[in-house]
Amino acid sequence: MQTLFLQGPSVTLRMIILVIMSLALMTVDHRWQHLDAVRNTLSYLLYPVEYVVDLPIRLYYWAKKP
Repeated sequence: MQTLFLQGPSVTLRMIILVIMSLALMTVDHRWQHLDAVRNTLSYLLYPVEYVVDLPIRLYYWAKKP
């Protein structure tokens, strides 16, 4: 009988690997600015999402003003 879930690396090991990869990526980006274009493009593309997510709190503070 085949198991429903395959055994793989533990969650802790996966988290440690992802943290190490994140730190390495941040270090490379900080030192050599290789990802400036990627970061700028993502910022441009994600701005509408940020705006929509922030809209309820903006409306709340707008309605709360005396």
